[in-house]
Amino acid sequence: MSRGFHPRPKMSFTSALGVGTAGLDEVMDLKLAKQYTSAELTRRLRENTVAGIEILDIELLTGKTPKIKAESAWYAFPVPCELELAIQKNIRQFMTSETYWVTRVKKRQKINIRPHVLQLFLEQLQLRMQLEVSSEATVRPQDIIEILGLAELPHHGNFLTRTKIQLQNKKKETT
Repeated sequence: MSRGFHPRPKMSFTSALGVGTAGLDEVMDLKLAKQYTSAELTRRLRENTVAGIEILDIELLTGKTPKIKAESAWYAFPVPCELELAIQKNIRQFMTSETYWVTRVKKRQKINIRPHVLQLFLEQLQLRMQLEVSSEATVRPQDIIEILGLAELPHHGNFLTRTKIQLQNKKKETT
């Protein structure tokens, strides 16, 4: 627990979710005051977790382990079938370009997001994207949604879901 007037558990999520984005496979770093077996910690967390959160896996790390960092994140976004051909065309144009500049108004900087979009495709009416997590130039899933001409869809009930976080130094997977 942290110290102070309102002690809180020492826990952090690897990569914060944007407002209105669902998360299916999130990663949390939790510092413990005493050692537990993986099974015991899993049991205790499951007993004390709020509804809707499921503990899938626990990996116990030593104090010498560097802080967990995300390398990339996978997202899914449902799209209507009548937009499929236009989206496919826009995806091809974006993925074959070497640069795509966006302006971050608050930071007053222009960044090339194209190198940070690792994968982008349409699969069973789901826009799927793998975006690099970087401290230098962040590509937001909303950037891609806007670039592909889908900015109005969230206002009509289509919502973004982060489906997987790929950690640094972990086996690369596709989701």
